Amino acid sequence: MDTRARSRREEIIETASRLFLERGFQTTSTRAIAEAAGISQPTLYSHFPNKYALLQEVSIPWFEAMAARLAAALEGADRRTAAQRFCRAYIDFAQEDPPHYFLGLVMPNDLDAQHAIAPRFAAATRQAFDQIRRLAGLFQADEAAAEVAAQSVWTALHGLVALVIWRPGFRWVDRETLIARHVAMIVESLEASTRRAAGPAAPRSGRRGRSGRPGS
Repeated sequence: MDTRARSRREEIIETASRLFLERGFQTTSTRAIAEAAGISQPTLYSHFPNKYALLQEVSIPWFEAMAARLAAALEGADRRTAAQRFCRAYIDFAQEDPPHYFLGLVMPNDLDAQHAIAPRFAAATRQAFDQIRRLAGLFQADEAAAEVAAQSVWTALHGLVALVIWRPGFRWVDRETLIARHVAMIVESLEASTRRAAGPAAPRSGRRGRSGRPGS
């Protein structure tokens, strides 16, 4: 791709990103994007087949940044501390830019079924979710159990973020108190899954007398 075509492509992506964030994905048409970018619709279609392809391009840098933030949270700490830092990193990243979080993770339901997934977009989303798998792997050696744990962590974090961001009218308790409690629950759940995987503790040795004390 020559420099001029690359510049045009980047301009279209930047324009689409701005309009998606200002107006919403569903209400932004390719015609509106083309007009805002100062090009014709056929020119836009020569770069992107539809706005779903544009949505993926807009979201790739966001997923890559998320993956980097989550990966950093896992470095240089014991697993419990890493889990706490990881959860806070996810929540903070989402709260710093709710519109991009919405675009990236609240995708149209028909994206997978009706529109092609670009390889770069698939790689970026996988890179982000692989960090959640890394976290789960600190607590679960079994691959299947780790995958269950990873998906459970993600649904817990996403649920908290989505509700706090998009239900501001609800009478929430202090936000930091709620987040701290939620993170503690997730970490304890991960720790509990490790204990369950290890099996029951071995019984203590020694004969017990009538008092219940060993050797009595």
